[in-house]
Amino acid sequence: MHEELARLLPPDRIVTDPVERTVYECDGLPMHSQPPAAVVLCRTREEVIRVVRWCARSGVPFVPRGAGTGLSGGCTPTEGAVVLDTNRMNRILGIDVENRTAIVEPGVVNVHLSAATEPHGFHYAPDPSSQTACTLGGNVAENAGGPHCLKHGVTSDHVLGLEVVLPDGEPVRLGGPLAENPGLDLTAFLVGSEGTLGVVTEITVRLTPNPRAVRTYLAIFDRMGPACRTVSGIIGAGIVPVALEILDQRTIRAIEASVNAAGYPGDAGAALLIELDGFEAGMDEEEAAITRIVEANAPLEFRTARDGRQRDLLWKGRKSAFGTMGRVNTDLYVLDGVVPRTRLEETLGRVYEIAERHGVVVSNVFHAGDGNLHPNISYDGRDAEERERVLAAGREMLEACVALGGTISGEHGIGSEKRSFMPLVLDECDLDLQRALRDAFDPQGIANPGKVFPEPRSDGAEGAVPSAAGDERAATGEPGEDDPAADRAADPSPPAARRDPSPQERVFLADVAAIFAPETGEEAGEIIRQAEAEARTVVPAGFGAHSGAIDPVGPGAWILSAAAFDDVIDYEPEDFTIGVGAGVPLVELKELLAKNHQELPFDLPEGGGGTVGGLVARAPSGPRRGRHGALSPFVLGIEGVRGGGTPFRSGGMLVKNVVGYQIAKLAVGSHGRLGFFTRANFKLRPIPARRRLGLAGVETADEAWRLARKLRASGLEPATLAVLEGDARRVAAGLPGNAPHLPEFVVAWVFEGNAPRATWLADAAGRITAEAPGVHAADLEDGEAQALLGRLAALAEPVAGSFERGIVRLSFRPGGLPDAAQAVRDALAAGDDGSGEEDGWGVWSDAATGLVTVGRSATSPVLGETVGRLRDLAAARSGAARLLHLPPTLRSAWPRDLIPDARAELARRVLESFDPRGVFP
Repeated sequence: MHEELARLLPPDRIVTDPVERTVYECDGLPMHSQPPAAVVLCRTREEVIRVVRWCARSGVPFVPRGAGTGLSGGCTPTEGAVVLDTNRMNRILGIDVENRTAIVEPGVVNVHLSAATEPHGFHYAPDPSSQTACTLGGNVAENAGGPHCLKHGVTSDHVLGLEVVLPDGEPVRLGGPLAENPGLDLTAFLVGSEGTLGVVTEITVRLTPNPRAVRTYLAIFDRMGPACRTVSGIIGAGIVPVALEILDQRTIRAIEASVNAAGYPGDAGAALLIELDGFEAGMDEEEAAITRIVEANAPLEFRTARDGRQRDLLWKGRKSAFGTMGRVNTDLYVLDGVVPRTRLEETLGRVYEIAERHGVVVSNVFHAGDGNLHPNISYDGRDAEERERVLAAGREMLEACVALGGTISGEHGIGSEKRSFMPLVLDECDLDLQRALRDAFDPQGIANPGKVFPEPRSDGAEGAVPSAAGDERAATGEPGEDDPAADRAADPSPPAARRDPSPQERVFLADVAAIFAPETGEEAGEIIRQAEAEARTVVPAGFGAHSGAIDPVGPGAWILSAAAFDDVIDYEPEDFTIGVGAGVPLVELKELLAKNHQELPFDLPEGGGGTVGGLVARAPSGPRRGRHGALSPFVLGIEGVRGGGTPFRSGGMLVKNVVGYQIAKLAVGSHGRLGFFTRANFKLRPIPARRRLGLAGVETADEAWRLARKLRASGLEPATLAVLEGDARRVAAGLPGNAPHLPEFVVAWVFEGNAPRATWLADAAGRITAEAPGVHAADLEDGEAQALLGRLAALAEPVAGSFERGIVRLSFRPGGLPDAAQAVRDALAAGDDGSGEEDGWGVWSDAATGLVTVGRSATSPVLGETVGRLRDLAAARSGAARLLHLPPTLRSAWPRDLIPDARAELARRVLESFDPRGVFP
């Protein structure tokens, strides 16, 4: 082996000495260790490709490794494995300030990226406690979090694209700097895959603007309970701090006895760190509300960091907490459970009870705002008996988390540590799907083997796990001997209620043989199995609101409607989470959430909306995407039925969850290709107390884009920043303050927040527009802002039953949007027959995201030509083009993704994992 590797890399970058190889025998979890057979120190992607291809040819397992700061044994080698060290791939390849992205190699240290972008006014938001040592490649592998991820999100929310060397040695690019990319979201799926699907060689990340103001507070309590109740109170009040961190008494004492002493009172039962960031405007009101909540829980002390030095000191104590536990004993076992925020106090009570019963020493420092607990058990690793007690206590603590509605990992991953715990949260059906997905990427099983999945059983099958479905048929998709469905192959009427087709379904899906509305997942499974037996296609649907977006299907297809799955299953307002049936109408969901001043930040089009399942399947891009991002970060879990009639689920009701592959993220935007959804769980946001709408009318494209770019570059971060032309300008018609004559271009923006903040932002934008000559501007209140958002959403989401427009969405880098918008106008003009408004078209350009929604009248004789021109110009500018809607006469001529997915073969293998017989379109 060593001689063959020496032919691939220079000799000084192959570690073969037994003593030197012991450095790589484990990560931050020393309980599991195994020296590798060899270590290769790669500097370039080409070297990674050579090594991985050799491993594939030779059948040698490989283990990708970054800095080795992981805490779950994720990069611990298996016997005979080659460790592929990427630390020397540490270049920042590019920082694109205008488009707010950076491209880095996997060996870049987390904090170094923020240091490089700080002079430009940006930073990389995910900040693990090990950020001064951990690498971004390792962060991607584990979907790392950090103290400041409560507001800004974890790694998967900030990774836009990846270059990955697959286990056969072939490189593939996933995602990229565009807001929308064709095909399945394999980028989000790869994040958190723990090196089991390939080796990351390049990462494109989103950069976050530096906050203009930061306020940090320390609340000291005599007991843990009041600290936990304070956290629930702050979140329940609709305040989203950037961080809410708790340290218990044992942790505080260890910190204060070390060189990292932060001035925490040594007799405190619990310390709560609270941090706000953003704009100074409105922060006084948030501070006042937080103060009331803290004081209601009787703190011993409540202090504010007066300056940056004090703030750094408070955070120094928190960030050094794990390291200082070395003062307690020689070894530390760091657990990583998650529970709903409202169950923190109860869970911690169980954790301390378990520790006492097993005679182990436990301390707690954790991301309280996320419900992400880190019980830390200090022990002497040289004592075998104590080590066994520690492991037993740790398992019980994670079992307690699961029993209280939680899970076994929020950010550290499964690795080798928790693979045997996987049956606590996933049944055999779910594990089978996860293994099938692994095999789609790595049929040889050589990429980081021995991680994530349970040990094989003695009978040769993996994971002694009872199936949640309760029988073999549910796990395999095959009918059992006594299953009445086995004798129903000739019966065209499965046992599920039929429903009448919607108006769109009557037009778009005229050849559909039948529409079924099962009431249970079992009924849906029977229909799917019978469709497979008859070689039919099954089309998942809600109540047909978006049939115009369904790919054409052949005659005899069945529609499987989720209309009967219309219940609110779990709603936890204090945790800001909800689980609902896939058939729940979005209008009803919006009304329910509004009663608790909560929302999913996706605005419904006037007169339409569809269902929850359709929202997940289509993943529409709403008017406020520039502020709130895409749908994916808000989807916490998904349940459904896949090929073979087999149930599947992923995620749950938790805001952090890295148990296995993130199938719920893969489901977002999958357009029914993964299966039939029955339930979705979401993270919610408080409805902003105030919204302010700004409108500006200008007569030339240059003036419109000059104003839009000024507003974007101002750092005011509007929730919406739209440039409207053609008949898209009509969304502003009739709003108070609008000019009687609609100018050639309308620039619209919406600010939101508490009342002082929204007012300050609107006034700041007003000063920018006042400096623009010839601009007619208006500043409007909440009602008008909400009306505009609904009208903007309707530009991309036709009202159910409407066939009046063809709609294409283009995606470009935001910095190139002015030129791209001109190219769109040229493409529309090239097909204009001179009839003006009769051949009406409209363009909505989202200046924050680079998305351009183009609509043209369905009666235009050149609509088909226009679609082709838009596709060609997107391809020429390295953009993307997606068909949102076409009239029935044209729909069959065009695929949904107008520019083919370059990863089509990989996507095909992934889809086969869900649907081996190809029953879904």
